[in-house]
Amino acid sequence: FSCYMIRIVTLPGWMYITNQHVCFYASLPGKKKGPHKTGYLTKKNHVNSPRSFRYYFELSGHVLSWYESAESKYLPLNSIDLVGVIRVDMYKPKKFGIRLQTDTGRYFLFADSQVSQKEWFDELRKGIFLAQNSGSSIRVALPLANVIAIEKPSVFQFAENIKISISDGDDEGEDIKEVQHNSVITLSWY
Repeated sequence: FSCYMIRIVTLPGWMYITNQHVCFYASLPGKKKGPHKTGYLTKKNHVNSPRSFRYYFELSGHVLSWYESAESKYLPLNSIDLVGVIRVDMYKPKKFGIRLQTDTGRYFLFADSQVSQKEWFDELRKGIFLAQNSGSSIRVALPLANVIAIEKPSVFQFAENIKISISDGDDEGEDIKEVQHNSVITLSWY
């Protein structure tokens, strides 16, 4: 079936159903060159800290860097390799917040507006997805034995959808990306 995988990004591809797996395959779009996004954000070192600092941020390829100002772009204060990002989400307790979780710590960023927050959040999710899926294609195999539930939500009125919840399972090989344990994946087709 021709379908879309709706997860971090909406990805067009193909769904295959075998006796043991629900599989998804897609070619990844070419990576664009240059920065994906630049601009000023406020950063807190700890969410409960009263101190915050305003920096110039640049998202380029798989790296998010920050600088004292736009004029000091050759001297980054620090950077985050998006390959190591475990989670990114909108941080609801604080206005216009974005939280990045890496294997080494958490980062709290705050935009100036809701529009800016959404733009940064979307670009970060795309950057993380491309950084963590660096090949020219992605293959996802969901073992039927690990399926917890299959639902048919009405996500879009113009398309059929299935939502598959799975628990962690056996590794399917190096070239197949497994969906993380206790995850949900949504597939949509017309």
